[in-house]
Amino acid sequence: MGTRNRAVLLPSVFLGPVSVEPLAAALAEAGWDVRIADPGVPSSATDLAQRYRSQVRAAGPAILVPHSNAGLFVPDLLAEATVRGAVFLDARLPATEPTRTTEVALVPPQLRSSIPVDATGAPVAWPFWWSPADRDSVFPSARWRAEVERRAPRLPAALLSAAVIVPPFAGTRSAYVSFGDTYQADRQRAADAGWPTLRLGGGHLHLMVDPVGVAAALLSLARRAGLTEAVPDARATGRKPG
Repeated sequence: MGTRNRAVLLPSVFLGPVSVEPLAAALAEAGWDVRIADPGVPSSATDLAQRYRSQVRAAGPAILVPHSNAGLFVPDLLAEATVRGAVFLDARLPATEPTRTTEVALVPPQLRSSIPVDATGAPVAWPFWWSPADRDSVFPSARWRAEVERRAPRLPAALLSAAVIVPPFAGTRSAYVSFGDTYQADRQRAADAGWPTLRLGGGHLHLMVDPVGVAAALLSLARRAGLTEAVPDARATGRKPG
C-alpha cells in the first residue's frame, strides 16, 4: 500500500486522550496511521502549546484533527513543515486578525464562572462540570462514562484564566465538522472562509458515540480539502470500535 495517511488527534486538555481513542481505532481500521497528542497536565497555555507541538513534530507528515478547545492551537501548528492541514471536529476556531497575533481565552469568560472548583481554586475534572443526567446524555455507554470520569485530568487553576497566543491565520488547508449546533458560529466561520464543512447530529462527544461515522465524515472532508489523494472510507469496515 505504500506510505499510509497519518492523522494526529489533538484532544482537549480538559478531557485527555480517552476522548479520542474510539475515533483513533476507527481511523486505524480504515488504514490510517494514527497518533494521539497527549496534552497531559500542563502548567500554562504556553506549556500546553509546546506539548502539542513536540508531539506533532515527532509524528512526521500528518493531518491534524483537533477536538474542542484544541482547535485554538491549530493556527500555530499549521506553521510546522510536517503538517499537511487540519480537520476540526466540533472545535473552537479562533476569529483571528489576518496580519497580527491575537490572544484568545482558553476557557470562554461566559463559561468560566460556571465551572466548579475545589478548595484550591483548581477546576474539578471536566465530566463533573455537568449533572449526572447531562453526562449520561453525551457518553455512548455507562462504561465509557466511567472510563472518562476515571481518566479525565485534574488541571491547575491557572488554566481557567489562560490565554492562547494565536498567530495570523489564513485558514488554508482546513475543513470543519460540527456535532449539532453548539459550535455553529465556528462552522459558519469556516464555511465563510471557503472550507469544506459538515454538520453531524449528536452531542460534543459524538466522536465517541459514533466513531466510525465521524471517521467517515473526517476522511471525506480531508479529501475535499485536498489534504490527501486517496482516502479509505471507514464505513467500509462495518465495525464500530469500543
